[in-house]
Amino acid sequence: MRNDKLLPELIKNLCDEKEMSYYNLASASGVPITTIMNIVHGITKNPGIFTILKLCDGLNISVHNLIEKMEDTDGIE
Repeated sequence: MRNDKLLPELIKNLCDEKEMSYYNLASASGVPITTIMNIVHGITKNPGIFTILKLCDGLNISVHNLIEKMEDTDGIE
């Protein structure tokens, strides 16, 4: 999988796993829904670290866990 698609796919998958809508993620994380949608749809390709930290908080996972998931997914299409 291409690197620019890793984060959007992980956000989609984590929201699905947690049965969380993007609106719920926005509310839980404090990240605007437009920002989340821009990331998921690939418009924002390189979100800032503070956005990633907030998304991790909203998803109730650590940044370390997110990085591990990205490494596990890397190369899989």
